[in-house]
Amino acid sequence: MTDHVELEIDGVSFVLKESHSFDWLQPLGTVFRVFDQQDSGNLSFGIVQKDGKRLFVKYAGAHTIHANHTGSPRKPFVI
Repeated sequence: MTDHVELEIDGVSFVLKESHSFDWLQPLGTVFRVFDQQDSGNLSFGIVQKDGKRLFVKYAGAHTIHANHTGSPRKPFVI
């Protein structure tokens, strides 16, 4: 039995404690980087849009391997 799951978005792999849907990312563009081992327990995504513009998206709510919470997911914050 494993205590984590490996997920993949746009060919980029990352690890969480449990499965989580990231379908909401697809309209934002293509994920080129996932920061899944932040000590904050948040996930961050590097995303490139069709026009080449890059976004940094920080997301709280997925159960990362460093998460200390059991709360509900929050809305993503896009910079």
